[in-house]
Amino acid sequence: VQSFLLQGPSTLQQLALKYFSPARDLGCFNHRLEEVSNIYCQGLQTYLRQAKAGTGLAKKMTWISTGELLLSVQGLGKGGRNTHFTAYLGQKIFAENILQLPPKLLARLTVASVGSDGSDGNAKAAGAWMNYALWQRSLKKSPSLAQALADFDTASWFEQMGGLITTGATDCNLMDLRLLHLA
Repeated sequence: VQSFLLQGPSTLQQLALKYFSPARDLGCFNHRLEEVSNIYCQGLQTYLRQAKAGTGLAKKMTWISTGELLLSVQGLGKGGRNTHFTAYLGQKIFAENILQLPPKLLARLTVASVGSDGSDGNAKAAGAWMNYALWQRSLKKSPSLAQALADFDTASWFEQMGGLITTGATDCNLMDLRLLHLA
């Protein structure tokens, strides 16, 4: 499994130069959730394109990024930046399929985001995970992922779908951790 730690200016620049276009330095803090999500999608698309041009097969890999994203939660829903990031990136990758990936490749992807302190906004959870199978199961339930995002109620949605990550309080608040895994 190839693993990339997307933390700190030098590591991010190196990875950005290899897989992301245009190259960006994300640092760790003060970036909008949508911006980081879009960079994950761009990086994944470039990685898969390069794999197709090479061996034709995308190797297993995990991208890890840390830091606290900017998100202005509105409304009375449950959740915070971690459940919202997972839902937002999951919406882009699985629901909208903006990368136009075949189901066989979508089934290899998992997205997750968690808070090191075990807390995410007003939810009693650390964050959430999502894969293609979870998204497919959600099609038979209500509300939709898009509605949960619009209502800022992503923790409730993930709880209903079985993707909520609960750890309890860890008494250790370092920063959030985001993962994109290709099995």
